[in-house]
Amino acid sequence: MMDIDYKKVVYSLIEQGFVDDVTVRQIVGKLAIVESLDESQRSPLWKEAEILCTKLNERVIANGFKPFAVNKKSVGTMEKMLRLDNRAVADVEGMIDWCTKDSFWFPNIRSPEKLRVHFDLMNVQRLKRQPRFDQRVSKPDPVWAEEISARKSSAVPMPAGFKESLRKGTL
Repeated sequence: MMDIDYKKVVYSLIEQGFVDDVTVRQIVGKLAIVESLDESQRSPLWKEAEILCTKLNERVIANGFKPFAVNKKSVGTMEKMLRLDNRAVADVEGMIDWCTKDSFWFPNIRSPEKLRVHFDLMNVQRLKRQPRFDQRVSKPDPVWAEEISARKSSAVPMPAGFKESLRKGTL
């Protein structure tokens, strides 16, 4: 059987226009990841981390920035965020959605490393910016309205000229 020189085959495919060099680099990068995996990197958590890296990379590209390499290092960082930092996949996915749309964070979070470093700070800011249920205006409670009117009726009126003397500091 004849040995095939795959480098020559790829060069020939590029020269004939069947495939471009960018596509070849992407495929070679994916093959390098698969070939270099040890047993822990074949776990479901590793696969989830790879999916999250791909999603972050797509958002980075959509925001007009250069993509990062989805390789062993970047997937490993994402996997550490899931395994060591005890982050749920849904939480990381939600953070990717939020930070890539946020006016401050979208130019700053362009890799899994930055996402992991700033995750807690971004989470606090995200929760601060979301309206809470107790901050929403709702219909007044009738019992509370009665209590307010009772307080107003029993309140003592302010003496005449009291506000002016406060402003002048004569009290």
